[in-house]
Amino acid sequence: MIPSRRIPWAWALLATGVLPATLSAEIGLRFPTVSATSLAGRGLSLPSDFGSPAALVFVAFAMKQQSDIDAWKTFVDGSRARRPSLAVWELPTIGSGYKFMRGVIEGGMRSGIKSQAARESTVTLYVDAKAFAEALGAPGLGEIAILVVAPDGRILGRAAGTPTPSSATVIESAIAAAFAAKP
Repeated sequence: MIPSRRIPWAWALLATGVLPATLSAEIGLRFPTVSATSLAGRGLSLPSDFGSPAALVFVAFAMKQQSDIDAWKTFVDGSRARRPSLAVWELPTIGSGYKFMRGVIEGGMRSGIKSQAARESTVTLYVDAKAFAEALGAPGLGEIAILVVAPDGRILGRAAGTPTPSSATVIESAIAAAFAAKP
């Protein structure tokens, strides 16, 4: 991975959705391999279990960022209407120091998420959140990261924060390209 401090302009432009979605693949961003369990109890190896040809992945670093993910609902609904097989994932990402509280944290999350489908696609990651955000090319922990991820881990498109016309275009272009290239 190319550290963001080497080409800060590229990260800033990608985060704001100014550059085309293909740039993130060209600069070699990859989703780190992570073993995790969904709120439904299914063991996963990410990114290979995200789905094919690509998945839409929302990474949040704080509970208050759920409203930012919810702001993408209209976009997600439209993308799924065009591509019913599009997998959408939510990854609340908290520090690895909280892993000992996993049962309490995930129990609380399960009580707030009634849909079995939503539980299947919600995976809490107990990792070094700062290092994880950096690996994803995220601008930091203050905003959600929105990613289009191929099963091999390539990040095909990336945005941050609430949806804007520009960020939605970047993400939609990456999804469209992944589905068009589907074998």
